[in-house]
Amino acid sequence: MKPSSALLLVGLLAVATIREAPPDTTSGLDPTSFDASVRPQDDLYRFTNGRWLAATEIPSDRVAYGAFTELTEKAETDLRGIIEEAAATRPRRGSPRQQIADFYASVMDESRVDALGVTPAAPVLTRIEAVQSTSDLGGAAGYLGYLGAGGPFATNVVTDAADASRLIVQVTQGGTLLATRDYYLSEEPQFVTIRAKCLAYLTTIFRLAGKEDPARDARGVLGVDTALARCQLSPIESREAARAPQGLTLRELSAKMPGFDWRTWARPQGVDKAAAVALLQPSFFAGFAALVPALPLEDWKAWLSARYLTAMAPYLSKPFVDARFDFFGRDLTGQTAPR
Repeated sequence: MKPSSALLLVGLLAVATIREAPPDTTSGLDPTSFDASVRPQDDLYRFTNGRWLAATEIPSDRVAYGAFTELTEKAETDLRGIIEEAAATRPRRGSPRQQIADFYASVMDESRVDALGVTPAAPVLTRIEAVQSTSDLGGAAGYLGYLGAGGPFATNVVTDAADASRLIVQVTQGGTLLATRDYYLSEEPQFVTIRAKCLAYLTTIFRLAGKEDPARDARGVLGVDTALARCQLSPIESREAARAPQGLTLRELSAKMPGFDWRTWARPQGVDKAAAVALLQPSFFAGFAALVPALPLEDWKAWLSARYLTAMAPYLSKPFVDARFDFFGRDLTGQTAPR
């Protein structure tokens, strides 16, 4: 569906019907998307978007489509043109143009990417495999957060809702590959099916990564995810809790929620320099910390590896790309073709 940026404006200005805008219109409205057979006072959305909705199909590599998707695609096309033009002009060695062109060429060299397999991800996987303690686990989790590739929870710097003059670090519950707790806890048939497919996906990526026992690691990850899902708040509960985030220093966090090494998690991301960390769902983080010493360390290591491999899969060899798309694209969203 195409959410018109002019929806409210049209509602104020349209009286009965709008046929065609004058040729010299510069308002930014697109009258070709209007459906004049619908009265705006009856259905404003259909009036402003009716023709566009009737004429537009969702592409096979998308699960939704609209004006912002079109803008994104145009921007990507424009960027590609700029990069290819830069590469064609033989830019000066060491210049930003040359670096951008070479980086783009390396990403687009699919035959080399396929030949490398899991090799580009190996250094981080080795780092995770070297974890020997819960303190090491905190450091590895924080490093993934620093990379922006599979960290356990979303960590952002935002304006303090109680004091607009300062910034704070805000952390949101997460830790699971699937979007909501129902995927793990509900016994409805569709969720049971998704869990089985998730287990198959995890087994596949661990096999591609050369893990010694992919099936065992997959079961370990699903076990950790399920335990974390039990700690998660429902969407309604989460919104209620987020109205009053709990701000704690790292010292307070370590004292009130022991089990997870919050300091080693914070250090790679620079969070240790923040005055406080605001937890949007405090009960989740307390539950998460308590689970760290309660579950096998090998399962936690597999959990981190799964999160990292999932984040990196689009940039690895085709088998990784296909495995991720088959599960997260085809099975979860109904997308029929990869981007």
